[in-house]
Amino acid sequence: MFKARIDDYLGAMVPEALGVDERLVDKYSAVELRTRDAERPFGPEAISVGTLHAAGVPAALFQPAVLDGQAELVAVEEPETALHPAAAGALFDALTEASEFVQVVITTQSAELLDRDGIDPASVRVVAMENGVTVVGEIDGVSRTLLEEGHAILGELLRDGQLRPETGA
Repeated sequence: MFKARIDDYLGAMVPEALGVDERLVDKYSAVELRTRDAERPFGPEAISVGTLHAAGVPAALFQPAVLDGQAELVAVEEPETALHPAAAGALFDALTEASEFVQVVITTQSAELLDRDGIDPASVRVVAMENGVTVVGEIDGVSRTLLEEGHAILGELLRDGQLRPETGA
């Protein structure tokens, strides 16, 4: 199952991609990309950073250890790095699907990734620098109300600089 999910999400994020396979180079494992138009697969030297990232994030999310319950957490820093903004929806779907099997923690500065209805505000933490101190907290009350009442989505608030951590003051 995990290989099919990786290939499905890669195909959704990189339109011409059919999937990736393992390719042994000397004694090392590398990635080989299958596409719709190519007569033969591309080796790692011919794959863009964005395409590698588009394959790597789902590979981390749907690795066998996740699906058989051995992994308890998958953390990815800025999973949207080097991806076209149009791929954000498929990436979000992959993150959401994987969260059914394992706790998924991501960091992001991408409004495009957060341009979704239905993100639970309680699952989001906001990081801000205040007077030289890093503050991490739940979404502040005003922003949380805007989200809960459907007046805004997270991506809009981030894009407009309106996401703030609750300070408890």
